[in-house]
Amino acid sequence: MKYQEIKQISFILKKIKKYQLSNLFENTSSLIKWIKGLNQTQINNFLNVDLDKIKTPKWILINLDLLNDNYFLQDIELISNAEPDIAAHLFRAAKNIDPLREKYDNNHSEIMNLIANASSKTRAKFLTQAAMETGYESDMELIANAKSDAIAEILCKLTRCFCGLKCNSTDVFALSNKYRSELANLIANAKSDGIARDLYYLGIDVDLITSEYQHEAMNFIANAKSDYIAHCLHVIAKLYHRFGSEYCKAYMEIVANAKSDEEAKKFTDYIFMCLRMNSSLNAIHRDVDSSLKQSILLSLRKLEEIENIEEEAKSEEMERILTN
Repeated sequence: MKYQEIKQISFILKKIKKYQLSNLFENTSSLIKWIKGLNQTQINNFLNVDLDKIKTPKWILINLDLLNDNYFLQDIELISNAEPDIAAHLFRAAKNIDPLREKYDNNHSEIMNLIANASSKTRAKFLTQAAMETGYESDMELIANAKSDAIAEILCKLTRCFCGLKCNSTDVFALSNKYRSELANLIANAKSDGIARDLYYLGIDVDLITSEYQHEAMNFIANAKSDYIAHCLHVIAKLYHRFGSEYCKAYMEIVANAKSDEEAKKFTDYIFMCLRMNSSLNAIHRDVDSSLKQSILLSLRKLEEIENIEEEAKSEEMERILTN
């Protein structure tokens, strides 16, 4: 054994004794085995950490995975200064995100700082999950700055989909970075949690991803006047293969321009009624070039007239019963 190695082992043993770290090992044999197994990076990290300033649990200081990281000293300081709940997520991230560095950007420090500065433990959890599965700093920033924890969670799910993980849409991960970025930004800027949720589920729909109609459908939902109208638009968009792009765009435009949730519901219900009656659907399709909206409005008025007649009949009957 070289003199330098003996000197380093001596310093390690002194530090273990000074800070009473020996009780972290089962016995003397396990301590000796731990010391012998240390590489130079681990030795340097252990000797350089200032234990007088570190408040983190001592067992973290002998974790070989963390000691083997070039960011050990920085990570230990972040973990030590964080709230307990967030510190747990920092520890988890520190152990898991480095293997991704060769595949993604070398952005360990930026990612760890985003987690450390998370607005809540829930946000820290989503940031950690995204860091462990993608490591894209742009995704992390969107999650960190999301308008709500609900939108942060949706963005976290989106990053997992694009890694081909935990998503029913198995082909989503093959999508281009451009599409992923556009979809993530639409969700991050959504006017509400409900609209963000509809954007997410439509955005990862494999049946729609390759269609030229997908982008327009997403914009209709993003600009919806309310959560309910957004959901109606989502439902109609998923019927793309039944309608065809020309008709589906026309239907979505009608629902998007509805004056209220109630009117949007009437339009949507009528479109579904037409689906169940192929002859009526074909008739509406023939009118699409002239005035589809007028055709639907006219049909709705007829339905309302029938409903009004029925209501008047019921009222007259009730009045007759009460007066007799």
